[in-house]
Amino acid sequence: MAHNVLMPKAGQTMEEGTLVQWLKKEGDAVAAGDPIMVIQTDKADLEVEAQASGVLRKILVHEGQVVPVLSVVAVIAAADEEIDAEALGAAAPRAAAPPAPAPEAPSTTPAPVRATPAARKVAEALGVDLGTVKGTGVSARIMKADVCAAAPARTAASPCARALARAHGVDLASLTPSGPEGRIIKRDVEARIAAAPAAAPPSGEGTRVVELTGMRKAIAGALQFSKQQAPHFYATLEVDMTRALAFKDYLRQTGRKATVNDLVLRAAVAALLRHPQVNCRIEGDRVTYFSQVNLGVAVGLEEGLVVPVILNAGALGLDALAEEARRIAAAAREGKLIGMGRGTFTVTNLGMFGVESFAAIINPPEAGILAVGAARDAVAVKDRTFTLTKSMKLTASVDHRVVDGILAAKFLNSVKEFLENPENLSA
Repeated sequence: MAHNVLMPKAGQTMEEGTLVQWLKKEGDAVAAGDPIMVIQTDKADLEVEAQASGVLRKILVHEGQVVPVLSVVAVIAAADEEIDAEALGAAAPRAAAPPAPAPEAPSTTPAPVRATPAARKVAEALGVDLGTVKGTGVSARIMKADVCAAAPARTAASPCARALARAHGVDLASLTPSGPEGRIIKRDVEARIAAAPAAAPPSGEGTRVVELTGMRKAIAGALQFSKQQAPHFYATLEVDMTRALAFKDYLRQTGRKATVNDLVLRAAVAALLRHPQVNCRIEGDRVTYFSQVNLGVAVGLEEGLVVPVILNAGALGLDALAEEARRIAAAAREGKLIGMGRGTFTVTNLGMFGVESFAAIINPPEAGILAVGAARDAVAVKDRTFTLTKSMKLTASVDHRVVDGILAAKFLNSVKEFLENPENLSA
């Protein structure tokens, strides 16, 4: 059966995406899970995997084009299957069209410009007057691609490179690109920053005003949406990490590379499999529960926080999970977000910075996030005997619309149980 390949909605605030590169060409065999294209969002370049097996029969959107989320970009089908690409494209779900404007009485006031938020943001950044741009969207709405087409030619660069260049005042046009197809990437900007002399510190009580743009603005929008839309509920539990730390040291001695964070990730996955009601996403009035855990791992970059995803984390043992966590974190630092927008739960850890506890903001549309603090010295009392231990605080932030307090407590206690009996995590 023919399958439509869609421009993914990689986050609640994403309205459109740029198809940067096709990794397969028409006629190539494709297996479910194979990377087939690279798209660009406000945060980073994202590799998108095929959701079905077959042959890439028809490419409908070409490299460099900007299209709304959920638009059909290609069709996968059997080699001998008859397909009608136009009919498939018309039948696929697309971004909702804005309602037609109601008739109004004649007025001398100019009609308001109809444009997507992304188009307005790009127009502001490029200094383009939206009144001079012809829209190609539904009801002649101006899309991001329309603004880009109307703007003067810009240097091709990845989102991370642009954000870093803006922060350090680097002119992208002055750089020599090393990325694919003459594209400037993060390391090109970093090389220029490293070669530049250090700037003198500002004198007196000077201030610096920086507008939210690019990744920082996208992060701000997503977190604001989460706090406004999701009624957060918080629960904190203290875990005795004495055995877990000893177990980590034992693994190191046997040549295994698991860290404390890897043990936490494995414990979180095990707890989610035990309490699948927490492993869900809420979008509008619909809640989707997943049997497969796609675990988001928060990674801090200079430009902001990103959340690459370990897909089907429940199928991985401790060593494989640790290796995958390292791989996706390294890819994120290179500007490539793996599994972005497909997470079912997220873990964020500030323990390595000495933070004892904190409450994280849920990564929408997920229903929960686990915040991990530092393991610190503590004293436990048992049978009137004082014992020196290592204690760590875990805080679960959950969407109270779908996860109540008792369920959050049960989930946290399961994480605690697995960490205090770490041998159960070693497989």
